[in-house]
Amino acid sequence: YGHAFGDYAEWTAGSGGTGGVLLFKVPEGMYLEVGEQHVFSFVVTNPGTAQSTQTVRIAGSGRISFDASLGAFQGSGSTVMGVASGAAPLNVIVPRFAMGRAGQSNPLTGGTNKLFVTMTTNCELP
Repeated sequence: YGHAFGDYAEWTAGSGGTGGVLLFKVPEGMYLEVGEQHVFSFVVTNPGTAQSTQTVRIAGSGRISFDASLGAFQGSGSTVMGVASGAAPLNVIVPRFAMGRAGQSNPLTGGTNKLFVTMTTNCELP
């Protein structure tokens, strides 16, 4: 059957950094089978600052098209890398240490001392 979405796709960021639109075409001679899930992905670079979940809109063109307002997706609330709702589109956090403590094993002069440091993060760090 070949690749149903062909080689054409165009991403347009939303105004004011709120979401965006991915425009794709189903080439002549290709089709999307009825009742089948049609899954595709694309890569974007997250911003350098935190932001809340963004809306992703999908629009199609060709023999059959649909308005972008019909294809508004909010995504999943699933946890990714330890971040609640981390699977939601463009939900971005700044990784940081959430808590830190230090302690020691021996407060006496001249003695051997072991220092203990405990830290937690707000996400899984790769």
